Amino acid sequence: MYRTLVIALSVMLLASPLSFGEHALGDDGVHTSGYLGEVVPWPLMPAGMRVISLDLGSSPLEELTGMARWIDDSEDIAFGLLPVGDGSDPGVTFLAILGEEPRLIVDTDNDESLGDEQGFLIPEPINARSYSWYFSVWPEYEGGQKVEYPVCVSAYYSYSEAAHAWGYSGFCQRRGLLDLQGQVYEAAITSLQSSGVYSDVAEIVIAIDSNRDGEINDLPGSCEVFGPGEPIQAQGQSFEIEHISADGRRIMFVPADSVAPRSLIARGERAPEFTATSTLGEEISFPMAGRDAAVIVFVPQISAPSCDPCAAPHPPTGEARLLAIVEAMSSFEEDVPVLVVTPTCSEPLSPAITKLDVTILCDRSIAELYRRVDGLLIVDSAGVIVAMDEAWRKHIGPRPAGSIDQLLLHEIEAVVAQLLGE
Repeated sequence: MYRTLVIALSVMLLASPLSFGEHALGDDGVHTSGYLGEVVPWPLMPAGMRVISLDLGSSPLEELTGMARWIDDSEDIAFGLLPVGDGSDPGVTFLAILGEEPRLIVDTDNDESLGDEQGFLIPEPINARSYSWYFSVWPEYEGGQKVEYPVCVSAYYSYSEAAHAWGYSGFCQRRGLLDLQGQVYEAAITSLQSSGVYSDVAEIVIAIDSNRDGEINDLPGSCEVFGPGEPIQAQGQSFEIEHISADGRRIMFVPADSVAPRSLIARGERAPEFTATSTLGEEISFPMAGRDAAVIVFVPQISAPSCDPCAAPHPPTGEARLLAIVEAMSSFEEDVPVLVVTPTCSEPLSPAITKLDVTILCDRSIAELYRRVDGLLIVDSAGVIVAMDEAWRKHIGPRPAGSIDQLLLHEIEAVVAQLLGE
């Protein structure tokens, strides 16, 4: 289906300009535009989507009909509103039948009637008493048009409150084609907001098939993903977003100042070079000459917790993994350097980490160079990445899934042992 869309849109883009505000596509040699017509549910993991808290009430916040079909007087019910879209309509209403296993019926077509809905949505268990529902709604935008928008509603059970806390998150990509000064690229955008509104450029993540291999790599750390405020790169040119329509279907770019091409962070590729000063004042050049293997561990922060109870009874997951890696590397006959990279490094440092035989680099530029704040890479004597934590994703119907596939400790040991010839 998507390939058909690409062909059709290619013809449309090349045959006739798209009107966009006072400009047409490429009509002034400066502004370039695109049409993003396909809706694709995007895993929440890559975008880091925000979960918005929902307050449920005893009555709907908009006039609603057709409720009697789904409820009876004996049931404990509540209403919630998903504040999506920017039209006159306040959002999309849902009805929840409360209880140990809540049920959900949603006005998905946003016509203020539950009478025409197909039935209760099927939940996915989060744990024994918490649930998520994945579905699409049709928010209203200025002008009255409605556009599809996938969302996830969750009900997290609190044992202390003996009730569920409700929240939702949007996870919608708009996919289509961009015409960047006469060159057509497949692209996708998403907003880090969950309002279904894309006009805030400061909240937009964009992925573009910049190498034109026929696939958009929209996973974390990809050289084809550009975060809010970053100029996108394509075929040696740089562009920045000037405007996006509220529904996310039309986008306009202007040329930006050129920036250095991004490195490809992947197995089999050479790790980007850098020089930095460690927390002990030692100058480090990477790749490290004369080393058969080196391990780089990215961590979000390595500061000590601000209070004793925060540190008990177990260290943070990232710290525990780092401690295990360092201990494993110390068992090899040959010295295996472990570089710990963090974008922020406020005092005091975590006592457990300061005692380790590691090189700590508090340098945001390295995290930006590698496009990650956590994860692990192993490089060989030539500076080539031979193993790394990698992101994955899949879709099962409307339900997106995604995570980071972390190397297990025995896998890290096996890779390093092979590099050292042990």
